[in-house]
Amino acid sequence: TVTKINLNVESFDTDDAFDSSTNYRFTVPTGGDGKYFFVGTITWVNLTNEDEGQVRIHKNGTFVQGSGYFQGQNGTVTYQATQVLNLVAGDYIELHGYQVSGGAINADGGEAYTNLKGYKLGI
Repeated sequence: TVTKINLNVESFDTDDAFDSSTNYRFTVPTGGDGKYFFVGTITWVNLTNEDEGQVRIHKNGTFVQGSGYFQGQNGTVTYQATQVLNLVAGDYIELHGYQVSGGAINADGGEAYTNLKGYKLGI
């Protein structure tokens, strides 16, 4: 199952480009065209050896980058996906988790455990 992660907390958002209450996504603002770097992090808890999953970054609703798959982990595991994307105004980025079975995504642990970070590159 692929599940969108509803990130509802922001540390800072200099362009007011992240929607933390409705769509839970970053949208490139007008005049913000360029290259962006993103890191998506998800922590899973209560895993067993049979569980597997992946962190996924989506652009405009389409999968563009994922972490390696975790499999055969017990307890808690944290994985990250990173991607540089060329974006134009109106493009949006979302964090998704892919999970085959078991465990749970730790969204209760705050932004230290499950988050999406991004910034515009100055190149």
